[in-house]
Amino acid sequence: MGIGAFALVLTLAVCVTPAERKDTRLVPQPTFYFTVHWRLQDSEAARTTAFLGQCYVSTNGEETLHALWLMREAADSPAEDWKATRIGTSIFTRIK
Repeated sequence: MGIGAFALVLTLAVCVTPAERKDTRLVPQPTFYFTVHWRLQDSEAARTTAFLGQCYVSTNGEETLHALWLMREAADSPAEDWKATRIGTSIFTRIK
Protein backbone atom coordinates (compact mmCIF):
# COMPACT_ATOMS: atom_id res chain seq x y z
CA MET A 1 0.00 0.00 0.00
CA GLY A 2 1.18 3.51 -0.74
CA ILE A 3 1.30 6.58 1.42
CA GLY A 4 -2.18 7.64 2.44
CA ALA A 5 -3.67 4.23 1.67
CA PHE A 6 -6.06 2.70 4.13
CA ALA A 7 -7.00 -0.96 4.39
CA LEU A 8 -9.50 -2.55 6.71
CA VAL A 9 -10.43 -6.14 7.36
CA LEU A 10 -13.82 -6.20 8.99
CA THR A 11 -15.49 -9.28 10.45
CA LEU A 12 -19.18 -8.95 11.14
CA ALA A 13 -21.32 -11.17 13.35
CA VAL A 14 -25.04 -11.36 13.92
CA CYS A 15 -26.15 -11.20 17.56
CA VAL A 16 -29.19 -13.46 17.30
CA THR A 17 -29.45 -17.13 16.43
CA PRO A 18 -31.38 -18.20 13.33
CA ALA A 19 -34.11 -19.65 15.60
CA GLU A 20 -34.58 -16.25 17.31
CA ARG A 21 -34.85 -14.36 14.03
CA LYS A 22 -38.35 -13.82 12.68
CA ASP A 23 -38.92 -14.67 9.03
CA THR A 24 -39.08 -11.10 7.71
CA ARG A 25 -37.32 -11.97 4.43
CA LEU A 26 -34.70 -9.35 5.31
CA VAL A 27 -30.96 -9.91 5.43
CA PRO A 28 -29.47 -9.45 8.96
CA GLN A 29 -28.08 -5.94 9.48
CA PRO A 30 -25.09 -6.42 11.86
CA THR A 31 -23.41 -3.70 13.91
CA PHE A 32 -19.64 -3.06 14.06
CA TYR A 33 -16.94 -0.94 15.68
CA PHE A 34 -13.22 -0.33 15.16
CA THR A 35 -10.57 2.20 16.12
CA VAL A 36 -7.73 3.71 14.08
CA HIS A 37 -4.65 5.41 15.53
CA TRP A 38 -3.09 7.57 12.82
CA ARG A 39 -0.86 10.52 12.02
CA LEU A 40 -0.72 12.85 9.00
CA GLN A 41 2.47 12.53 6.98
CA ASP A 42 3.70 16.08 7.70
CA SER A 43 2.49 16.26 11.32
CA GLU A 44 3.80 14.96 14.62
CA ALA A 45 0.35 15.07 16.24
CA ALA A 46 -1.25 11.64 16.50
CA ARG A 47 -4.99 11.14 16.32
CA THR A 48 -7.31 8.31 17.32
CA THR A 49 -10.66 7.75 15.65
CA ALA A 50 -13.36 5.36 16.86
CA PHE A 51 -16.01 4.24 14.39
CA LEU A 52 -19.27 2.48 15.24
CA GLY A 53 -22.19 1.72 13.04
CA GLN A 54 -24.28 -0.75 11.17
CA CYS A 55 -23.86 -2.75 7.98
CA TYR A 56 -26.88 -2.61 5.69
CA VAL A 57 -27.30 -5.22 2.98
CA SER A 58 -29.78 -4.37 0.24
CA THR A 59 -32.04 -6.97 -1.34
CA ASN A 60 -29.59 -7.19 -4.28
CA GLY A 61 -26.69 -7.94 -1.87
CA GLU A 62 -25.00 -4.52 -1.93
CA GLU A 63 -23.33 -3.72 1.41
CA THR A 64 -23.19 -0.22 2.90
CA LEU A 65 -21.57 0.69 6.24
CA HIS A 66 -23.15 3.67 8.02
CA ALA A 67 -20.78 4.87 10.74
CA LEU A 68 -20.65 7.49 13.45
CA TRP A 69 -17.07 8.51 14.28
CA LEU A 70 -15.38 10.29 17.15
CA MET A 71 -11.89 11.66 16.48
CA ARG A 72 -9.56 12.82 19.24
CA GLU A 73 -6.25 14.61 18.81
CA ALA A 74 -3.81 15.84 21.45
CA ALA A 75 -4.54 19.26 22.94
CA ASP A 76 -1.70 21.60 23.91
CA SER A 77 -3.48 22.76 27.06
CA PRO A 78 -6.79 22.47 28.93
CA ALA A 79 -7.85 25.73 27.27
CA GLU A 80 -7.48 24.02 23.86
CA ASP A 81 -9.36 20.87 24.91
CA TRP A 82 -12.67 22.08 23.47
CA LYS A 83 -11.43 21.70 19.89
CA ALA A 84 -9.55 18.41 20.27
CA THR A 85 -12.58 16.15 19.71
CA ARG A 86 -14.63 15.99 16.53
CA ILE A 87 -17.76 13.98 15.72
CA GLY A 88 -19.07 13.05 12.30
CA THR A 89 -20.69 10.43 10.12
CA SER A 90 -19.42 8.45 7.14
CA ILE A 91 -20.91 6.01 4.66
CA PHE A 92 -18.64 3.31 3.24
CA THR A 93 -19.36 1.14 0.20
CA ARG A 94 -17.46 -1.82 -1.21
CA ILE A 95 -15.08 -1.02 -4.06
CA LYS A 96 -15.73 -3.33 -6.99
